[in-house]
Amino acid sequence: MAAFNITGQVKPATGLLRGSIDSDGNPKIRLLGRADFSNGVLPPASIMDGYTFGVANGSPYISEGALRMDYPSLAQFQGGIYNSLHFDVPNGHKELYIKFDAKMPNAKHGLKFLKVFGRNATGGTNTVANTTFTLDYTGVDNGSMRFVGFGDGTTQSNDTQQILNLDGSNKSWVGRSWGNGANIISSGLNFPSSSWGTDWHTFRLKIKFNDGTSAANEINNGEISVNIDGVDFVSATGLFNRHWSNGDIAYLSFGDWTQAPSGGSPAFDINYDNIYISQRGFYEGA
Repeated sequence: MAAFNITGQVKPATGLLRGSIDSDGNPKIRLLGRADFSNGVLPPASIMDGYTFGVANGSPYISEGALRMDYPSLAQFQGGIYNSLHFDVPNGHKELYIKFDAKMPNAKHGLKFLKVFGRNATGGTNTVANTTFTLDYTGVDNGSMRFVGFGDGTTQSNDTQQILNLDGSNKSWVGRSWGNGANIISSGLNFPSSSWGTDWHTFRLKIKFNDGTSAANEINNGEISVNIDGVDFVSATGLFNRHWSNGDIAYLSFGDWTQAPSGGSPAFDINYDNIYISQRGFYEGA
């Protein structure tokens, strides 16, 4: 089904964590964080200094060897951060590859799912670049993945002012880079709520913030991509997705906010497992 390739990675060579160059002289994939929850320990242990998991909100717990987050039923437009597992990222990262398995075996509803929080670099109250890989909670198709929210750096506060649709529709919604170098390749598909079923699904999500430290030298080389179960849904390159004064990536949040549409929402649970956070490509090892 996939007509393009945004993953393009092979299983890393043995000795991944013992060097940065493989036998062919190419940069190795670098694993920064790993969590499979099989040892029953929460939060998961760090594998590198400075890269740490932590339970930030609610009471996620380990069930059947995976992380489970339970969300309550909500009345009209009620919402909140009922659960979240954070992964803190030290200074210096504008690009990350995040691979994980997820399932929603019971009622289907939406939440932030995976949110990339930018670092506040200027001392202001909201001078950040955030990117949200969202599961829909608007009432269109609750629990589906239809879009990625971000900001194009027009202002210092960047969150969901712009939208990248998985199905490739309304491409101009990516903001000021559209018509100025943005390239969006799409399968023409969304991931509907009906696709969840009761089974596990594998998500490969890439985020790269665009470079620049002033209005004069910023360049639109940001990237966002979504692959689900080996199918490339969307790949966007040539993006502005931060203001030049914004910092780099501060942390990732799994779970996070949910909200009810006008008709309210049911109680639901979301499960995560086999989380791998890496540089230079998706980590496909064990």
